[in-house]
Amino acid sequence: MARVTLSDVAKAAGVSKMTASRALREHSDVAAGTRDKVRKIAAEMGYIPNQMASMLSAKSVPIIPMIIPSISNNVYADIVAHAQPVLHGAGYQMMLINTDYSLGREEQAIEALMAWSPAALIVSGIEHTDRARGLLQRAGVPIVEMMDLPDSPIDLSVGFDHVKAGNEMANYLLNRGYQRFCFCGCQLQMDKRAYKRFEGFRNVLLAKGAEEPMLIDIDKNDDILSDADFDRLISADPAPDCIYFSNDNLAVSALLMGAKRGLSVPDDLAIAGFNDISIGRQTMPQLTTTQSPLGRIGELAARYALDAIAEKKISPRSLDLGFKLLPRESA
Repeated sequence: MARVTLSDVAKAAGVSKMTASRALREHSDVAAGTRDKVRKIAAEMGYIPNQMASMLSAKSVPIIPMIIPSISNNVYADIVAHAQPVLHGAGYQMMLINTDYSLGREEQAIEALMAWSPAALIVSGIEHTDRARGLLQRAGVPIVEMMDLPDSPIDLSVGFDHVKAGNEMANYLLNRGYQRFCFCGCQLQMDKRAYKRFEGFRNVLLAKGAEEPMLIDIDKNDDILSDADFDRLISADPAPDCIYFSNDNLAVSALLMGAKRGLSVPDDLAIAGFNDISIGRQTMPQLTTTQSPLGRIGELAARYALDAIAEKKISPRSLDLGFKLLPRESA
């Protein structure tokens, strides 16, 4: 079936194509009765406006893309779930772009998106290729970086300090008496924020005289430990008495693997995670972790974008939402 055109609607309504176009845009010089008639006929015929002409004449389109590094990670699902209703309520549609933690793919996405003049752009993280940074700086639309805090934001940012989150976990675990540490994450060369937590963790350990923590970087992105992964962690010499995971998915996997091998947590091995996902509150033992304000990041990144579009004064331009360490039974 052929797509219904504006000419089809105009013919059915007995008006000119120009009048039909103005009626659908609720133009003030079209009589109310004519507007209602045209809109009713358009709805009955299933007419969907072709946005290309409008886009060519407008400075921007009512779309706000959000670039995220993973669509499978429930961390970003939470962010999207809180951002989308804010944008939708203001009349904007969210476009979701997944980069699989690749800065090259992010650069390609930014270049493609800028050609369509989005109303604003929300990007994950503060690390970008030089070319992507240049594209963002010259975009001419509001840019919101989320999840991290830059020393100097491109435009606006909403997030928290990952180095400090690692600092705080190190201090807590040292105070609990642990001595041999391991930090474990997935594809840490790409997951910049997780690596910052490792750096913050390591810096405190070394400053307080602890041994150099072992770093295990698992070369996969599904955040679930295999038997081989877990055996690699616990078979080190000397074996760690505490493992700090880059996220709760990995930490919960370790709890399950430890139980399968008869390990007692935290007596034989302490385990800590990051993000405070719901399953970590249901495990036995409950998971020690850091709560990151994911929902608030999504909501406020969206609100910052909308306020900037409306040319409202925004302060602070870099918003630190903080984090909260949650001591539980696993460490």
